Amino acid sequence: MLRAYLDTNVYYISRIDPNTNSRIAINAAIAEQFKVVQSDHLYDEIQSLFKRTFGKDIAGYQKNFMLSIPLIVIIYENKWSPLIKRYQDLITDIDDLPHICSYFYCECDYFVTTNRRLTQMKIRNKVNFITPKKFVEKLKLNSIDTQNEI
Repeated sequence: MLRAYLDTNVYYISRIDPNTNSRIAINAAIAEQFKVVQSDHLYDEIQSLFKRTFGKDIAGYQKNFMLSIPLIVIIYENKWSPLIKRYQDLITDIDDLPHICSYFYCECDYFVTTNRRLTQMKIRNKVNFITPKKFVEKLKLNSIDTQNEI
C-alpha cells in the first residue's frame, strides 16, 4: 500500500480551508486509501503551530484527530534520529530533519508538502516531493485548481 508523509503545512491548510487538495488528501487518508506516516516531531510541530494560531483546545483536537487516522504509521525519535547524520548536510532547516528521516525510515513513496524551500534543498534529489494536488491526482481523485497546488 502507498505510504506518504504529510508535512505540517498539509494539516494546517486542511484545517483553515476545506476547499483544498490538502483536505482531499486528509480525507483520502481517513478513507484508508494510503498509509499516513507521522513522526512524533510532527505532533510537536502541529501542537505548537495550532496552539499559537487557534488556541490550545483546537491544538489538542488536532493531535487527537491525527492519531485517529486509520493506517497511520508513527515513527518515534529512537527510529528517525539515527538517520540524522546521513541527511543533515542535505537539509538547511534543522526542523525539517525529523520529517525527512521519518520519510526514509518508513520508505515512503511520497513526501507531500507545499514547502517550496524544503523542495529546493539538496535533499530534493533523494526525496519524492509532491504537492497536495499532484498527490491527490496520484490517488486518482479529482483535484482542485488552487494557488500553489495546495
